[in-house]
Amino acid sequence: MKTRPSKLDQFTDRIEEWFGAEKITIAAARDRLAGLGCHVSSGRLSQWWSARQQRAMEDQLLARVASGAQLSREIESRFARNAPPEVSTIIQLLQTIILQLGVQGTSDERLLLIASNLLRPVMEWQKLEQSKAEFGLAKERFQRETCELFVQWAEDQQAKDILSAGNKSNEEKIAAVYQLMFGGQKK
Repeated sequence: MKTRPSKLDQFTDRIEEWFGAEKITIAAARDRLAGLGCHVSSGRLSQWWSARQQRAMEDQLLARVASGAQLSREIESRFARNAPPEVSTIIQLLQTIILQLGVQGTSDERLLLIASNLLRPVMEWQKLEQSKAEFGLAKERFQRETCELFVQWAEDQQAKDILSAGNKSNEEKIAAVYQLMFGGQKK
């Protein structure tokens, strides 16, 4: 954070042009400033320029954060009015972000990696939802097949005879039903 003005501040636009578009050296910029009546050492000019670039990067970062926060508020507002998006919509949104980072020529590979890594939990969530659906279908199929087997078993005359035999204990009935259903001796 800057606490006091510098005599170089009044030449900011020119210095940015020199170092930006013209790409001159510190020594050449110092000479040009001297020609404008501003005498400064190369070390001080270099220090001022580094601080200026740092402030510019911080300003740019803050603008990006503010822009991201605004976008986040818009998304939250839309979700509040409408149902949350499907997973496919979230995946498309993240792919768009990755594409934008690539198109903007983002040289920071970490940003691309972070954006790509955001897809992983979404994909895992989608796999979990698919597993839940598959489990639900398997459970329904098991219940239906069990009911069908019970109906078949109840219609089986042998089973009726075993269960209605009054001269057998429950243990003997269970063993006989086991033999009938599974074709072997109960262990």
